[in-house]
Amino acid sequence: MLFLSLVLLSHESLCKGILSKNFVECFFLLYGFCDFRHLACVADEDDTATVKVSITNVDMANAMSQAISEMIPLAFAGLSEEELEQKSTEAMISAIANNKDTTYTKEVDISLVKGENNWLIVPDNDLADAITGGLVSYAENINEAFS
Repeated sequence: MLFLSLVLLSHESLCKGILSKNFVECFFLLYGFCDFRHLACVADEDDTATVKVSITNVDMANAMSQAISEMIPLAFAGLSEEELEQKSTEAMISAIANNKDTTYTKEVDISLVKGENNWLIVPDNDLADAITGGLVSYAENINEAFS
């Protein structure tokens, strides 16, 4: 359900011109490696529930480190903005593919609320970190390093 929601969000955003084609290409590659394992579910009486899952994906700290090391020289290569975006996307796709066997696993509690016709996910940083293969933690660590 979560993956489907993310796919629909990306498709809808792409159609509205919000996300670039390159972003969506990286998105589908990254989430193609994502694995969800249901561990437990607790439904409350007040139309809320918690689902414990284990999520495994490509370890994005490794992938981002590789991609960034390839992208930095591109910034000084005198490329056009279009060429730079294309080369950066290629570096990101290559880094994700090269690191597909290096995984990041995190157990998270997904909070749900009962909607009109179905259950809705209440997003939080732990969930975002898990489904992005630790990308949220990686970004926080980078931010702290420069603070």
